[in-house]
Amino acid sequence: MARGKWKDDPIFKNKGPWKGGKFGSFDGGMRVPMIAYCPGIVPNATTDHQVVLYDFLATACDLAGIEQPENDGISFVPLLEGNFEKQETHEYMYWGGGTYMPQAQAVRMGKWFGMREKYEEPIQLWNLETDLSCEHDIAGDNHEIVKEILEIMKREHVDSEWYQNPGETKEEIKAKWQKAIDMNSIQNAIKGNSIYPDEK
Repeated sequence: MARGKWKDDPIFKNKGPWKGGKFGSFDGGMRVPMIAYCPGIVPNATTDHQVVLYDFLATACDLAGIEQPENDGISFVPLLEGNFEKQETHEYMYWGGGTYMPQAQAVRMGKWFGMREKYEEPIQLWNLETDLSCEHDIAGDNHEIVKEILEIMKREHVDSEWYQNPGETKEEIKAKWQKAIDMNSIQNAIKGNSIYPDEK
């Protein structure tokens, strides 16, 4: 029998304290360990520095000695060289969507993690320094932080032609899905991002 979504594996105990998991927008869905291996260059060390997918493009361009296209990525070459104190950090990181939470939005800003599962829902907020499992929503006590996170969500979201956007109706999503089918797009194969989770 399959293990339930985001449940701890009884043998490997791989879940840890984090809320949510893969294909979701809770903090547990944002965390993926990374290993870099290059003897003589990459030190035998660990760091809790946070990188995101678009940082890989910046890093690859940096290593190749070429200018990166305009994007939000930050090269993590200093980390790879062991110069942890020289590594630039993101002021905040924004995520939108996910197969299990297609209209969700999330922001990591220092110790703060804020998210909402749907556009019309209020922001939930957690302090990851004191509540790593995201058990206590403290949005009601931190109005200024919530306001800042809402502003980031509004500023950073870019509407997608194919995937769900915050606030779109079921009819709008179905129209996108049908458009992809009509075009014989590969989008048809990844319908998890194109339909509501409660639909089969």
